[in-house]
Amino acid sequence: MHLHYDEVTTRLTSVKRIVDNEAVETLVQYHYDSNGQLAEVFNRNGDSVRRFSYTDGVMTRHSNALGLTCEYRWEIIDGQPRVVEHQTSDGEHFHFRYDREARTTWVTDVLGRELEIHYNKDHRVTSSRDYSGDHYVIEIDDTGNMTGLTLPDGNQLAFEYDEFARLLKETDPLGRSIRYQYHHLTTLITQVDYP
Repeated sequence: MHLHYDEVTTRLTSVKRIVDNEAVETLVQYHYDSNGQLAEVFNRNGDSVRRFSYTDGVMTRHSNALGLTCEYRWEIIDGQPRVVEHQTSDGEHFHFRYDREARTTWVTDVLGRELEIHYNKDHRVTSSRDYSGDHYVIEIDDTGNMTGLTLPDGNQLAFEYDEFARLLKETDPLGRSIRYQYHHLTTLITQVDYP
């Protein structure tokens, strides 16, 4: 794989596959608007597969090759642009509310159901309540690894990592564990031990 960047803007413009003496194959191309924001993505056949539109520097619309269109309405909240409404051409419609001090976001869907997301100072999700009312709690260590997950029924999953953030062990609610071993300092798994 070869990544090609524009010399002036340093934006990624294409990804190409070059193998030995075979013809160079362009896998994807990226086109940008005059402000340097991603405007359109083309696949290996040269077909437009994604388009993006912006207003005042924030993305307000994107669409795919199948015709699905997503639109976003933004407001400045606590000095930052935030999405307050999102709708799609297939009928989805969401409203967003934020409490940055409490690190909480609420999303209400077209049926009036609400989900709630809590996050930590690093913006990592620590708990949530989904549209059906099910509650999940996520435990995160100091390096950002998920070390525990409490499910709506109270069952818990546990995860252990090495100093390189590689998953070493996952334990299910019944106490059964799966262990992983890696090739030297890579992420290549060389052995998996099941309960």
